[in-house]
Amino acid sequence: MRKEREDVIERELQLCGYFAIVTSEKMTASEALNLYKSRDISEKLFGSDKTFLGNRSFRVASSQAAEAKIFIQFIALIIQARIYTLLRKRKAEMPGKPNYLSVPSALKELEKIELIRQPNGNYKLDHAVTATQKVILGAFGLDEPQAVRDAAG
Repeated sequence: MRKEREDVIERELQLCGYFAIVTSEKMTASEALNLYKSRDISEKLFGSDKTFLGNRSFRVASSQAAEAKIFIQFIALIIQARIYTLLRKRKAEMPGKPNYLSVPSALKELEKIELIRQPNGNYKLDHAVTATQKVILGAFGLDEPQAVRDAAG
């Protein structure tokens, strides 16, 4: 049986510091900390731009094309950050920690939902929406019938 090394724990606790978060809006300490952490996540998302969006090289012929590509990547990162936030919120509400609520896993799962256009012009689901897909859609405030209606236009 292992015994706690109180001297090591005490030394580590002495190295811990305190920090203050100053906000312009009234909020609880928990809300302020969550906001602070989400900003850190946003910075990491922009840092991961090179891998997520293939930004190793621009491969464009003009500065105007480079600016357009950067703008599109910026919009994509905003969308990715919003998806991440909604999935994280849904994950916190669930018992356990489902691994399908990460951005790549959720997008891969939602890609499986297919609509087929029928001869009369109406759309029909190719396969039934799974329970996992329903949870992911729920994170975005959608249910199956609404998602099908919106996708069919």
